Amino acid sequence: MNSRLVNKHKNQDIFLVTSSIQKTWPTKNKIIFLGEWCLIFNQKKYWENLKYKVQTYHWDDRKKLNKDYHYLKEINEELLELLSMELNAIHGVNKSLRYWRILIGPWLLSFVQVLFDRWSMLNQALSENNIDRCMVLDNHLFDLVPENMADFAEQSNSDEWNESIYSELLKVFFKDKINIDLVEVNKKKILVDKNPTKAIKPTIKNIILKKIVALSRNFYSDNEYFFIDSLLSRKFELFLQLKLFQFPKIWGFEDNFIETTTLDMDKRNFCLIFRNKSDDFCEVLKYFIPKHLPKVYLESYKLYLNQSLRNSWPKKPKAIITGSVFKSDLNRFWIAEKTEEGIPLVVRQHGGAYGVCAFSSIEDHEHAIADIWLSWGWSNLKKNHIVPAGHFKYKKKKLKFNPQGNALVVGFSMVRQSYSVVSYPIAGQWSYYFNDQACFVSSLPQKLRDQLLIRVRSYDYGQCQFERWRELFPKIKIDSGESQMERLMEGCRIYIATYNATSFLEALNWNIPTIIFWNPKYNELNERSKVDFELLKSVGIFHETPESAAKQLLEVWDNIPIWWNDDSLQNVRENFCNNYVKSHAKPIEEVKKLLKKY
Repeated sequence: MNSRLVNKHKNQDIFLVTSSIQKTWPTKNKIIFLGEWCLIFNQKKYWENLKYKVQTYHWDDRKKLNKDYHYLKEINEELLELLSMELNAIHGVNKSLRYWRILIGPWLLSFVQVLFDRWSMLNQALSENNIDRCMVLDNHLFDLVPENMADFAEQSNSDEWNESIYSELLKVFFKDKINIDLVEVNKKKILVDKNPTKAIKPTIKNIILKKIVALSRNFYSDNEYFFIDSLLSRKFELFLQLKLFQFPKIWGFEDNFIETTTLDMDKRNFCLIFRNKSDDFCEVLKYFIPKHLPKVYLESYKLYLNQSLRNSWPKKPKAIITGSVFKSDLNRFWIAEKTEEGIPLVVRQHGGAYGVCAFSSIEDHEHAIADIWLSWGWSNLKKNHIVPAGHFKYKKKKLKFNPQGNALVVGFSMVRQSYSVVSYPIAGQWSYYFNDQACFVSSLPQKLRDQLLIRVRSYDYGQCQFERWRELFPKIKIDSGESQMERLMEGCRIYIATYNATSFLEALNWNIPTIIFWNPKYNELNERSKVDFELLKSVGIFHETPESAAKQLLEVWDNIPIWWNDDSLQNVRENFCNNYVKSHAKPIEEVKKLLKKY
């Protein structure tokens, strides 16, 4: 079998389609869509009358997902060692494994898992079906080498990038199993679709604040606590710095100040030789990683390094405190350099699901790079550097729910293809999640449906949340996701949580009446948290089916304060909050005490 430009094919040929890009779809032949991501809901008119089936997602087998999580963890560790040696040699440096883990770890973690998922789906589809052909865009693999981590994150969520990965995998590793027809494309650089952003008009307040921030940087000591992307509120962080007897300031810079570099094929001409693993996927990695490693770690390494060291940041801070180790390459360059000098790195939990999920590659990475990792209340006997610090939310006003308000149902959206291995819905499994939400609403009588407010996520990622709700329930009230969550909670009678994240923890912490439901098959919990969720279940807060959650809402709707203020329920709620979203009467003092220990 070979690759060639689109030619005539037999009408009985079965085609594999890997993306939603319709230029790669046949019009008359039977189709195997590789996954739900190929079928955009609001483009239904283009695919609903085609002769097709959707390939079963390989991670619908959650035992396989768990097994693959451990396999990929081992692969990632060996790859990190191999790349560390290669990059040290290429750049003429002698940095530690931890340095490279901090710097390239976020990209490597995501890319390896993404590539494994795409390769596994092709392998499964071609093994389980008699597929004849696939039409792919005639792109060059090097056209999509990312500049940096931010560029990679944006590209890897796009249909164009994923189609290119599937295309290269087919042409190199599956060419003997399928005929490949190349589709000519415009050779201009593919632009990634973005969520539209509103231009922010500078206000007098913002202009003044910017000048104050710039001025504050002139008043610092080289030996002070350094906060970068701490994800604490601005007010909290500034008051905390005062408590630590240092002039309050806000730091940060943008990656886009770095000029673009051209590819250096000599630097990319390296070979990864695995010592502990030897399988088909290792061959895939050996082929792809030299070709896809972001320029920031190869061609632009010295530019980024020099830029990060030219800033006016403290030279010998007492500690670095951050809540984001994935966001900025420039920040990670500086952090990696400082940890080489022995400066402690303190990473704080920045969202829900931590300490709850049965497995999470993102959480593993954060634990691996931190000297101290501050949780919202839980601890881990196997990891002594995890400190149960608490959830530091600077809020003097206590939220109160409205006994005559609506029922706030908060949903979420996610990218249509996988980007990490974690125990919650992945890729096409989002549709199962949405179906559970729809089932919840359908299980309610009309009088209660009229009291619902559905809050969709503002970033839709092509899931078409609004259109899906409108098709099923034309009159249901929908919030676009732009409204402030705290304001919505204050206006509601009860909060309905549908996924494992931050908002339901904050609702419980603020003592807002809450019902939680999700499918345990796609939201596996660790053994410790299972006990706590069983207690939530015993008082009617947590449910494993949408029908059970709907029944609970119907039972308590007219007497929510009586149900919620029951002593046994409040005891369970308070114990749960102490473990997963612990609050303090004087949170700034608590953080100060913690930091002074290190």
